[in-house]
Amino acid sequence: MTANWNSVRGALTLLVMLSPFPLAAEVYKWVDEQGRTQYGESPPPGVKASKLAAPAPSASPAQSETPEKWHQQDNEFRRRQVERDTKEKQEQQARARSDQECARAKQRLRWEESPGRHYEENERGERTFMSDEGQARAVEDARRRVNEKCR
Repeated sequence: MTANWNSVRGALTLLVMLSPFPLAAEVYKWVDEQGRTQYGESPPPGVKASKLAAPAPSASPAQSETPEKWHQQDNEFRRRQVERDTKEKQEQQARARSDQECARAKQRLRWEESPGRHYEENERGERTFMSDEGQARAVEDARRRVNEKCR
């Protein structure tokens, strides 16, 4: 008899564990003598208690996720990956352009600060030597460009 009861108890336990819907007990809410809200399966005698509604059973993952939903989620994931990769590539290109502009500005500053007389070309391609004030302005312009381009 004991072996039979153990197998029935084991089968019932297995049935409850594998059940997609939990077995819900009735739950009551009441306020005790100290004014604290209490919850339980049965209220104490002489206390006004209200029965709470049982929560709706949730669908199991096997029921809610279908191959179509998986396919949709996979497509969304791939789209986000492509967007992220595109954004990273654009940011890398922008950094590379910025680095090139900075390098050109520094090179121009080194040339403007180099010793010797510097010249300017007019629209006909003729060269005229710069005055000392003109060279000082060119150095300041080159420094300003380095400050703008090399942040």
